[in-house]
Amino acid sequence: MSGDDKSTISIPFPDIDLPQLKITAAPARLNVAAGDDLVWVAGNYTDPSGETGFRVNQQGPVTQLTHDRHFSGLRKGVPQFDLALGTGRSFSLAIETGASDRNVCDLGGVSLTDLDCKQGAGEFTLDFSRPNPVEMTKLSLAAGAAALELHNLANSNAGELSITGGAASFKADFGGELQRPMHARFNVGMAELRIAVPNETAAKIRASSTLGTVNVGDGFMTKEGAYWSEAAIKGALPELSIEIVTALGSVKIELV
Repeated sequence: MSGDDKSTISIPFPDIDLPQLKITAAPARLNVAAGDDLVWVAGNYTDPSGETGFRVNQQGPVTQLTHDRHFSGLRKGVPQFDLALGTGRSFSLAIETGASDRNVCDLGGVSLTDLDCKQGAGEFTLDFSRPNPVEMTKLSLAAGAAALELHNLANSNAGELSITGGAASFKADFGGELQRPMHARFNVGMAELRIAVPNETAAKIRASSTLGTVNVGDGFMTKEGAYWSEAAIKGALPELSIEIVTALGSVKIELV
């Protein structure tokens, strides 16, 4: 599928128990939101140069959506995926993006069992504006020299979160509905990391920085080597535990 300025994308749910979807958009802009319960992937691929098209590759349980990479055409504009993901079935999702000025993914309401994101340089926003209807085993996100905003992480319904980055800027809020215990680990290098936790969440946070700084806002108490929210002191459940390891970065933790 190629040659057109804009191409329509429509991928049905495969007839297997647990589909796996991989979206590779590098270099390209990526906009993702929840769709309806009928079509797995719907939307458009746009290339201002008219030189590239998208491709759908099926290998075993994995369906990959990607595009041709002709860097000479980038001077006319960056290609763009505008996608709606189906909500009718559970599936595993991997997203890999390269250098882009803005990638935005709102996965609220999509039934995800696992999520693996890799972001190169540029800006990446991940949001769960609505709760994930199913339990997510793990959410992994790795970034290079990137600026990331992570919103409503409690709504991801993930048991484990793993966030790694180099020279990056992270803003992570754990808003939404915490449906079960969640453990999050941030391992970053020369990064600026800001973490926001709702006042009513039972949060226990451990943070260590080799040559950086850790700034903890009002409302936390130090206990057993960690920062506890008032809800955690009172024994509220479910519990959010966060572990932060940074080398040269600055960390700010606050209740909101």
